[in-house]
Amino acid sequence: MKKPTTYAPVLVLALLLGLPALPGCNPEEQYAQPAKGLGVVLYLTPDMDSTYQVLALSGLAPRINKEGEFTVISPSNGAWADFIRTSDLYDSLRQERFWRGGSGFSDVLGFGYNYVLTGKKTAADLTAAGAVALGSERMRWQIGADGRMYAYDGATGQELGSAAILESDISLGAPNGVIHKIDRVIRHPGFPARTLAGYLADSAAFSTLRAAFARVPAYGKLISGGEGAFTVLAPSDSAFGAYFDAHPTYKSLDAMPTDTVVSLVNRLLYKGLIFPDLLNGNLTPIAPVRPGVTQVRSRKEYYYALDDRTYANRTYNIRATNGVVHLLKQIP
Repeated sequence: MKKPTTYAPVLVLALLLGLPALPGCNPEEQYAQPAKGLGVVLYLTPDMDSTYQVLALSGLAPRINKEGEFTVISPSNGAWADFIRTSDLYDSLRQERFWRGGSGFSDVLGFGYNYVLTGKKTAADLTAAGAVALGSERMRWQIGADGRMYAYDGATGQELGSAAILESDISLGAPNGVIHKIDRVIRHPGFPARTLAGYLADSAAFSTLRAAFARVPAYGKLISGGEGAFTVLAPSDSAFGAYFDAHPTYKSLDAMPTDTVVSLVNRLLYKGLIFPDLLNGNLTPIAPVRPGVTQVRSRKEYYYALDDRTYANRTYNIRATNGVVHLLKQIP
């Protein structure tokens, strides 16, 4: 049997943007067999082909097509899109370290192996006893009395979350198992649960912003957790570079006096979870700032308007354990 070709960048872009896989990624061409396996079913089902892309990245697509019986817990395409855009997995996928087998790649491996179970487990089977996924974390799936799909940490038994079952016992002629489609992605135990400070620390793009928070220890403590939920408008290092290049007085963060740094951070940190559709001028800043932030949505980008100036922002709603991050291309 022909070994499948790996097109990792193509598959990730298809997953993020909802594009069809290119020729050469078609499992029907790669797995010439009389009956279609679960991988082919996922690939050919419009609302589950994102799960196929994740399993392909994890190396599981060939396995669930030819080796024994399996059960796949498949979030819908919409569930994957929402999760990737609102979690730090999006940042991992965009960074070059992902392609070098860094932490982003291990995150995707976790989603592949923790969403596939050995054996054909029908809805009745999962209601009766549940089953453990292939991943080393031993994530367990079970249908509860309320009809929802629950995931549990295999080591501690802690509930990780639940999802509505959109459709169960899907086979579409596949002889080697079933698929259960759910409406959300549930984090596996090993997926990093980071605070706002942890997210900024783990991303190479925010060294200047981290340094700014370090200059204002009280604010640095707020984003480290335990003080409630916050929203960070996060300019990248390149945004800071452009800001200092154009600044008439200060050409680096180190050159700024502390009170000026405090004023800058005041424009980037807000109380509460604030999402783009709520950025309407009603923000509660940590300290008094210039007139409130408003938001206008165009076809392709979000813009934050501050004092009649706009700041493009394409990556938003990155969730942390204690808040949300919106990446800015310019400094307000």
